[in-house]
Amino acid sequence: MGAAEQCGCGRGQPLTPASRPWARRLGFAVKVVGRPGFKNHDGRRWRNEPHLRVSLEFLDRIFGYLAEREIRMHRVSSDIAPYAARPALPQFHGQIGECRDELSALGEKARRLDLRMSMHSA
Repeated sequence: MGAAEQCGCGRGQPLTPASRPWARRLGFAVKVVGRPGFKNHDGRRWRNEPHLRVSLEFLDRIFGYLAEREIRMHRVSSDIAPYAARPALPQFHGQIGECRDELSALGEKARRLDLRMSMHSA
């Protein structure tokens, strides 16, 4: 076995996904540029009643793309729950509770696909 086929641990182990978990965590932040037309959050203005539920539908589609490309890391948009933290717009404050089931299902899908996700505040 050549050096390129070994895990680099000094024990001559073969390269496998388990011996190189770093290779499975290739990912990208927020915007999908590999396929046109993908949105990452509901960006409508507050008067048009944007909702976390719409953003979760977009994220579910992104998860499918990630699985297709064997990408295992994604940074979620900090705008995923539109206006949820705006004190002047209390009508948006209940979105997370309203989407409890969708969030749970999407979390289960992320676990099933072995996706690691992160989010950074805006």
